[in-house]
Amino acid sequence: MHKQLVLLCGVVAAASSVVFIRESASPPIMLAAWRCGIAALLLSPLAIRAWQQTRPPLGAVVQSAWLPATVLAVHLIGWNIGARLTPAANATLIVSMVPLAMPVLLYLMLRERVSQRERIATAIASLGLAVLAIADFDADPAWLLGDAICFGSMVLLALYLVYSRKTADSISLWLYLVPLYGIASLLCALVGWTLEGGYWPDSPYQALQLLAIGAVSTVLGHSILNWGMRVFSGQHVALLSLMQFVFAGVFGWWLYNEVPTLAFILTASAITLAAAWVIHAPDSGQHRAGG
Repeated sequence: MHKQLVLLCGVVAAASSVVFIRESASPPIMLAAWRCGIAALLLSPLAIRAWQQTRPPLGAVVQSAWLPATVLAVHLIGWNIGARLTPAANATLIVSMVPLAMPVLLYLMLRERVSQRERIATAIASLGLAVLAIADFDADPAWLLGDAICFGSMVLLALYLVYSRKTADSISLWLYLVPLYGIASLLCALVGWTLEGGYWPDSPYQALQLLAIGAVSTVLGHSILNWGMRVFSGQHVALLSLMQFVFAGVFGWWLYNEVPTLAFILTASAITLAAAWVIHAPDSGQHRAGG
């Protein structure tokens, strides 16, 4: 059960990004560059230690990370662009569809099948998302491009997580994550500098937001989700990651006095029920191999 708590803490940390993004004055793509770069820097001592213990070829280390790093960078850039082209409700709903994409990617890449309990949990969560879609989704054709970009970004997010599972047997977590974050940071910085003109924090408060999103949302959040993909089944992690939607709503209510709508409450209840269902699975603390 302690592994479940670690994963849940990672979900809370990842959800905290909504606060730091809101408080940061950084352009969105440069913010992605900063958060990944800071995460790589903070985790580098662990990667150096892991490399000293096994001394794998550095080329092999970079080789394992460059493709998922590219996927992560394109996800972050696409999400930041797509979310600006469609209503927030549309973007929130679409990014919450990861548990629907995850089983397909797990089977195609790893031949991993979703358990019956996970299928039931996915159905419960999907009912909640359907409530949100009926209440809030705007199907106006004007938002079609933004919706499509957000959907592609959501698939890339699921793919990025699956890569962590795919590389679990070939490289240690830290030797995987540091090059991944580092390469993603460089790619986002290149695009951000071209489209947004770069960014440097102009006050201690703004510097603190960058440090927080790197240390909390990325080092603790994304890193634990990547660790979870190596410990639990992929769909287990995807379903618990949906709790980010719930925690983000709690943060919004607590810090910004954003009163949850009835649709949000119903959706959050369904997601929480689905998460509880998979957490209490008899084998929920064990890594499930594909096959």
